[in-house]
Amino acid sequence: MFRQHRFVVLVACLVALAISPALKADETWSLDFSGTDGYSDTLSITGAITTAPGTNPLTIDGVNLTYVQVGFPGASYVTTNDTSTSLSNFDSADNLLYNSSPYLDSYGLSFLLTGESGGSDYSGNVNVYSDEGGDYCVPIDDDPSFCGTLIITPQAPVSAVPEPSSLLLLGLGLLAISGTRALIKS
Repeated sequence: MFRQHRFVVLVACLVALAISPALKADETWSLDFSGTDGYSDTLSITGAITTAPGTNPLTIDGVNLTYVQVGFPGASYVTTNDTSTSLSNFDSADNLLYNSSPYLDSYGLSFLLTGESGGSDYSGNVNVYSDEGGDYCVPIDDDPSFCGTLIITPQAPVSAVPEPSSLLLLGLGLLAISGTRALIKS
């Protein structure tokens, strides 16, 4: 009887070890967009995006970006410097990330600027998408789109694997329970 309990404890520990790699954390990617409207205006978007673990394409579930637009709308020189920490579904964006270029599809990545002004619709929504020519573009209402390059690279992954001492404590606790139970029965 005692051997059966040890076997059950051993199987439980092995199952815990087998399941632990499946507990993956979100993956983080660095994003760097640099583009121009074909005149003297420039746009830069830099920062990080996170994706839920999965297969290609990955679903983008978080952003932490800096948005800097420099240009001459109308007759005045303007700099828009803002940040974003929230996604949006502006312009039907699907917020999918592909593992190779083009990283975004024609629906693209959409996010909301903290200041809720500027961006693609002057209400803070920004959409970055891939066009048919292989460029990445950010449309701006009533102005030419900013098109340029997008570089997305994975950052070092952090896995949610329990530390070995936690698994050891769990196994020893289960072993002690089964051993105590075996002693009481005999």
